[in-house]
Amino acid sequence: MVKRSTAISYHNPIRKMMPGMVEHRFFKRQLLIYLCMIPALCSLACTAGCTILNPAVSTRSAIRWDAELTWLTQDNIPIAGTRVEIADTREERLKGLKGRRLSGDEEGMLFVYPDSAVRTFIMTDTPGALDILFADEAGRIITIHEHTRPMSDTTYASLEPAMFVVEVPAGFCHRHGIRLGTKISYRRH
Repeated sequence: MVKRSTAISYHNPIRKMMPGMVEHRFFKRQLLIYLCMIPALCSLACTAGCTILNPAVSTRSAIRWDAELTWLTQDNIPIAGTRVEIADTREERLKGLKGRRLSGDEEGMLFVYPDSAVRTFIMTDTPGALDILFADEAGRIITIHEHTRPMSDTTYASLEPAMFVVEVPAGFCHRHGIRLGTKISYRRH
């Protein structure tokens, strides 16, 4: 009587040529599952990261009211008033309006520098379009960039040395007749 081995009951020539084939198929299946999961996990991580790094912008104001800024004609006649958050430290100027949106014409941000120099701004993490105005040490508007593109890496620079920069909602200059030569004056609370 001939004894048969019960371990392998069929003849498979590929198994002899490639002893790790079963493990290889299992590995391929696992790899395929993991590869399919990567986009889902990346999407989840990106969404979670966006929530933390760029918080959702609420309809309520995210601006701290530090001062009242008055827009004046060249003859010092008031045109409009804007409540502003003042950014006068390096950290505050770097943060700017990143992740925040202005809710109306009555609010803005005033960047105050210790000296006059050509200033450059970028809208990388700013969710709303703005009018960006550069003013010299006397508070006279010397450069205006209207309707800047939000969330872009386009740079906006002053054409002359500036000591002050004001960011207001896009269209503010048009609605209030703000133009080169208009003056700004501010009073801290």
